[in-house]
Amino acid sequence: MGAWFAVVTATNPPLGQFNALTTFHEDGTTIDSRRYLAKPTPFGDLLETTAHGSWRESGHGSVQAVLRAFVQSVNTGFVIGVDNVRLSLTLGADGNSITGTFITQLKDAGDNVLFQFSGDYFATRIAN
Repeated sequence: MGAWFAVVTATNPPLGQFNALTTFHEDGTTIDSRRYLAKPTPFGDLLETTAHGSWRESGHGSVQAVLRAFVQSVNTGFVIGVDNVRLSLTLGADGNSITGTFITQLKDAGDNVLFQFSGDYFATRIAN
């Protein structure tokens, strides 16, 4: 599916917007990069790694993707857990835009949900 520049808007709860670079590879893997420093959060300032995951077609022009990234405290270096992201996306008729939604759950080592938010995902294809 290619490389995309995304605007991600957290709406539930309303936490604002951030940008992401997401690449969907033909083999079904995906990589998502965004700012590494997340602040403010209910857990203080956090660092988050690049997310890795997979995607699959879920209908004509639609995909489902899952991504995982490690999250740790800026101040202590303590690993908070893993950010688990699910994307539900639809390719625009022009083939150069994607719209959809996301839900993310920050989980601790015991797979307990520490924090959850969701919202809207809009991206444009990176092309030359």
